[in-house]
Amino acid sequence: MAALAYDVLLVSDLRLPGPTGRALAEEIRAQAQAGYRTALLHVRSGLLRHPHPISPAIGQAIERGLADWLDPDAGCTARLVIGHHPGVFVRPPGRVPRLSAERTVLVVNHPLLDAE
Repeated sequence: MAALAYDVLLVSDLRLPGPTGRALAEEIRAQAQAGYRTALLHVRSGLLRHPHPISPAIGQAIERGLADWLDPDAGCTARLVIGHHPGVFVRPPGRVPRLSAERTVLVVNHPLLDAE
């Protein structure tokens, strides 16, 4: 089976409320408006202590058909992979998807902090 092909793959914990979720939703809208094909890969992180649904803004973008939800078992190629929030990537995911990218970027919009 051939890998799915996208212009942009956004990788993050898609449940994160606040700035990360809003930034992802805005990126999805801007990419769709520019004609880019976007996929989303959810990485469940340890950043949230209680159960949370997917960010409402991201859910709305998916419902509007602006981005595809990527199954972690599906192969994917992308011209650009963007990871959001360094805390999401502290521990490796349980399942590592088959990804191939021309370029990768990590958006460090929220530093890791030691509260002590």
